Amino acid sequence: MSEIVSEPVTESTDNAPAEKVEQSVHAEVPVSETTQPVAEAPAATSGEVPTETPSEVTAEVTAEVFTEVPTEVPAEVPVEVSSPATEVPVQEKIIVDKPSMPSFLSKFKFQATMAFESAMHTALMRNSSKGWDLQTHLMVSAVRYYMNRSGRTIEELQEATQRASLATAKGVCNQPCTIAEPDEATAACLAGMINAARDKLGADAGFADASIPDATITCVAGEWVAKESSVTAGEPVSVGPDENVILFAHGGSYTFCSSADHRYLTSELAANTGAKVLSIDYRLAPQHPVPSAIADFLTAYHYLLHTCKIPCSRIFFAGDSAGGGIFLAVLSILLCNKNADMPVPMGAIAFAPFVDMTRCLPTERSRAMDKYDYIPNANHYPQYKKSAVWPVENKRYFPYAEDNAIAHPLVSPMTNPCWTGSCPLLLFVGEERFRDAVLLFSKLYQDAGNPTWTYYHETMPHVFQFIGAHHASVEKSYETVKCFVETVCKPGEDKLESKRVDVTVRGEELQLWEKLIPALSYEEIKDKMVQRTTELKYLLRYVVADLYPADKKKAKK
Repeated sequence: MSEIVSEPVTESTDNAPAEKVEQSVHAEVPVSETTQPVAEAPAATSGEVPTETPSEVTAEVTAEVFTEVPTEVPAEVPVEVSSPATEVPVQEKIIVDKPSMPSFLSKFKFQATMAFESAMHTALMRNSSKGWDLQTHLMVSAVRYYMNRSGRTIEELQEATQRASLATAKGVCNQPCTIAEPDEATAACLAGMINAARDKLGADAGFADASIPDATITCVAGEWVAKESSVTAGEPVSVGPDENVILFAHGGSYTFCSSADHRYLTSELAANTGAKVLSIDYRLAPQHPVPSAIADFLTAYHYLLHTCKIPCSRIFFAGDSAGGGIFLAVLSILLCNKNADMPVPMGAIAFAPFVDMTRCLPTERSRAMDKYDYIPNANHYPQYKKSAVWPVENKRYFPYAEDNAIAHPLVSPMTNPCWTGSCPLLLFVGEERFRDAVLLFSKLYQDAGNPTWTYYHETMPHVFQFIGAHHASVEKSYETVKCFVETVCKPGEDKLESKRVDVTVRGEELQLWEKLIPALSYEEIKDKMVQRTTELKYLLRYVVADLYPADKKKAKK
């Protein structure tokens, strides 16, 4: 079995709050003393997490620094992944000097809002009254309330979303882990893969002038989530020869959230599929803009393939919202570097992926989506309070990417011109603002010859799995995930058949109405995204006028 470097198993999924430090957090990697390692992990280096600066690595990708991807791991030969007992830098801790504490008035306003929503739902005066129970309605209303608030700094919001999720599946435990920074040759090769894909995809899609810096490779923090019955207390997590691994990236607009607050999703994935889930804490924007998060996910995938010796036939990618956009960008990179001995995984699972950062399609601005979704209208952007990390000196309006890069395939996977040769994909989307984008992307992905399962859940908000497994649609979605994983992994099975399914509020499966999918070709959707990018240059000047007062006069001219 392949033993994974991590901390001893904890009995509870809730971690104690980490102690604040001024620059970085150091985690000590234990050394397993059970067996002699067959494959030794790269030595870790201590110090601060490097900042996002242009790398001097070449874009030429060589396969010599990679070992051959195994097709199977012999059960009789234990493979242990071990590192020297040294301090390894992990994700920078968000520090807020003077956090804004909620005032009595704000608390009262929130409680009054929830009481009002409860009364309106009970009186059947909300569009969701017939499809949602009271618990679901209040949870969505609370998220909508905070999504539309402004006046807080990005650092405060980042700190608030580092808390552990309380809604976790029963019989599941989590275990912190740190992936050490690869050796110099491997790091240069991984960065070269990203830079080469950036240039190739940009040229092919017509976004060669997009401002995306060179990639930097560093260590990656995260946690393993697995069934308690599959791990031994006090020992590192190990992956058996017949076990699957799900590499997961959390959502949060590339700017917020963490692996801890997404345990409601990762724990259910582990419980329903039986796989071990490696959920990573990628570097967050705007401190670390694109391609930092992509580089962290690619580093974690390389770790599973070449350090843990887990074959690609037992690895699945997964992510929600922005996390889906991250792993789709990594798939694009793998397809552009087929000679790098890093094949695509066995399959992928996306919960309402963020595939179009321009948000140019009709549902993004439709008032009809306000019935169920909590994501603000595409023309509404939160006004973050001025802070050390926002706004930045170059006046970037998007935390994750420069304004001229938001339509680049590494930022908006919708514009990738060629998905041929990718892995089977399972897509979920609700009656939400991302509906048009996800359905159109599923069509483009399927037309490239990739098996695609698309599930549209009526009356459900964005990433509706957060409301809990008590709802029929949530329970149905996890059953679909389990079926997808089993079908893809079934030996001797013919090519997976694609399908598009409409799931009603009662959990009934119907054929998806094709008219829901926008009738747009690849070139047409790309033109709309370019046009929307131009519009945003002027729209956002008004939205963030309080951050950039000088721009307000320019915009009026």
